[in-house]
Amino acid sequence: MVAIDLGPFKRRDDFELEPVRLEDAPTACPFCEGREADAGAEILAWREGGPANVPGWSVRVVPNRNPMLKIEGRTEVRSSGLFESRDGLGAHEVIIETPIHDRPLHTLDVDRLWRVLWAWRTRIQDLKRDSRFGSVVVFKNHGRAAGARLDHSHSQLTAFPVIPPALAAPTVPQV
Repeated sequence: MVAIDLGPFKRRDDFELEPVRLEDAPTACPFCEGREADAGAEILAWREGGPANVPGWSVRVVPNRNPMLKIEGRTEVRSSGLFESRDGLGAHEVIIETPIHDRPLHTLDVDRLWRVLWAWRTRIQDLKRDSRFGSVVVFKNHGRAAGARLDHSHSQLTAFPVIPPALAAPTVPQV
C-alpha cells in the first residue's frame, strides 16, 4: 500500500533540517498553551473543567492542519490496468502531549504520560466505531530529521480504510 498526495500543497522547507531555536519557538508554536485557535478546534482534551479550545488542558487532540487522509470520501476502489486507487479516506489527527513547549514525552511524569495514552486509546475507540476504517496507527516523529515540523511534543493518529499488509495478522497454516 502506498499513499500519494495528489494535492497542490508543497512546502519549500520540507528538506531543510535547521533546528528551531527553542527560546524563540513558544511565541510562534501553535501547540503551546494560549495558542489553541492556531492549532484548531479540539476533538478531545484532558482538562480540569472549563470550556473547550482555551488554556487549562494537559493533553489535546486536534485535526491535522494538512491531513494526508480525510473523513470525506468514498470507499470504492478504482482500477486502471495494474493499479488500484481510492480516495484518501480516513482520519489524521494530532495529539498535543503537553501544553509546555520544551517538555518532551520521555520527561513527562507517569500521570501526564498516562493522559497521553488515554488520548490515544480514546481516539482509537471512537474511530473504530466508523465501519469504513480497517486500521488505526499512532506514530511519533521526534525532531526535524524524522519529519516533525514542530519541536513541541506531539504524536499523530491516522485511521485507514484498509489494513496495511505489514499490520495484518499472519495467517496460520492449515495442517
